[in-house]
Amino acid sequence: MPKTVERNLTDNTIRSAQAKKARYDIYDAQVRGFGVRVGTSGTKSWFVMTRVGGQMTRRTIGHYPRIGLKEARIRGAEELAKMARGEVEAPAKRQYLHEVCQEWLQRDQGSNRTVSQVKNAMELHVLPKLGPRRLDSIKKADVLKLIDGIRDSGAEVQANRVLAFIRRFFNWCLERDYLDKNPTAGIAKPTKEVARDRVLSPVEIGHILRAADKIGYPFGPFMELLLLTGQRRDEVAGMSWSEINFAERVWVLPSSRSKNGKAHTVHLSEAALSVLESLPKIEGTDLVFPATRVRRKEPDGSMPVLRPISGFSVAKRRLDEASGVAGWTLHDLRRSFATHCTEKLGLSPVVIDKILNHQSGAVRGVAAVYQRGMYLEERRVAMEAWGCWVVGAA
Repeated sequence: MPKTVERNLTDNTIRSAQAKKARYDIYDAQVRGFGVRVGTSGTKSWFVMTRVGGQMTRRTIGHYPRIGLKEARIRGAEELAKMARGEVEAPAKRQYLHEVCQEWLQRDQGSNRTVSQVKNAMELHVLPKLGPRRLDSIKKADVLKLIDGIRDSGAEVQANRVLAFIRRFFNWCLERDYLDKNPTAGIAKPTKEVARDRVLSPVEIGHILRAADKIGYPFGPFMELLLLTGQRRDEVAGMSWSEINFAERVWVLPSSRSKNGKAHTVHLSEAALSVLESLPKIEGTDLVFPATRVRRKEPDGSMPVLRPISGFSVAKRRLDEASGVAGWTLHDLRRSFATHCTEKLGLSPVVIDKILNHQSGAVRGVAAVYQRGMYLEERRVAMEAWGCWVVGAA
């Protein structure tokens, strides 16, 4: 309900209102149901709120300072009068989380490079538990129960990620007036994350490579290329044949698929090329590692669009069992690549940073501004040396 207040809004009150950790409303005494909302970013929007058809209804009528107090108060009074006369429709039927989640994924997350990660986490952990619930019925205790269940299953870091995704989702719901309160407010990360420093030894790398050869296509060669190229998991998983130039012995990662949004050239060693040349090309897709080779036609007779492989955790468990190496993650392969290239092979950290496509690397400050060389020849030599070293470890 609109709050009863004793003071009229003034230009000075609105101008001096500061952003806080949570958005808040300041109501006007002169026009009941009229006020200004101050967002967490400092934006200020005029609104009116009253009951329509038995449901509390809020309508935004403009933003400050584009619309001043005097004009906003007049507009607010007119809008409230329309609502009282029944000229404004009652709010839509209360929505369910799974419905709003689909809208959020499309409107807010669709352009993010991590949308597939967010979508998978929501579908795996959130929608089965909270999807059938009305959005406004979800409380803090419900979120805590969900996150605690993920943590208790042993996926402590994943619990942190899911909480971050849910918090982002509910903040978006607040911005669109789907909710008046974020049920994740005040919930701390369930797990304190510690920066990893695991570097696989040459012997462990040899075991992993031999095991990758045993588990076969697609995850076996995928793991081999992950190690031989030093690139990120999703970048290798989404590799396309059209990105590979066998004549030039390079893989050109487009800006649309790289983490930092910049096109990236990866030189392919003899060992990496050997892996690629051994792979089958699946009809109907340009992907090197499509998710499945069993496809059903769509109702119109067309073939479905295939996605890159996923299910990395299952493949990783198979690799651990076959190799006897445990206590490592796929990202540790990048760290191992960087460490052994500099310590074992004596390669320049600047060149390794270029290969890894880091946003900022060993060259920093003023030197980074003037250092524009891409070190392409040095990178080619480095990757060939790394490929030989890895093959030797195996």
